[in-house]
Amino acid sequence: MDIKPERDSRYRVNRSELIWIIEERFSQSGTHIFEIHDSIERTVYSMEGKLGEYVVFENKYRKLHPKSECEQLIEKAKEEKVLLFSNWLGVHQDNLDSLKSACFINISE
Repeated sequence: MDIKPERDSRYRVNRSELIWIIEERFSQSGTHIFEIHDSIERTVYSMEGKLGEYVVFENKYRKLHPKSECEQLIEKAKEEKVLLFSNWLGVHQDNLDSLKSACFINISE
């Protein structure tokens, strides 16, 4: 008989990540808007039975979007397909080159 440790039901920690907090919405005219509210550092979790990675924000597990998705969002904003800005950072359509892509959570999801 083999005696070995058994798994428990805890979530497993992979790493810590610096991330953007983004809110997605639409204006009355239909413009797709993404507002960066803040940046935070959080522990990243993989959860059994769920695809992707998650972080805890405001006592809720939020899906972590990859850096590549943020890069695509910045490119769409440069092409004026979406509006991306941050009052907190002073970022707007004219200075998007100063914005560095990172993983993010969408608090609208």
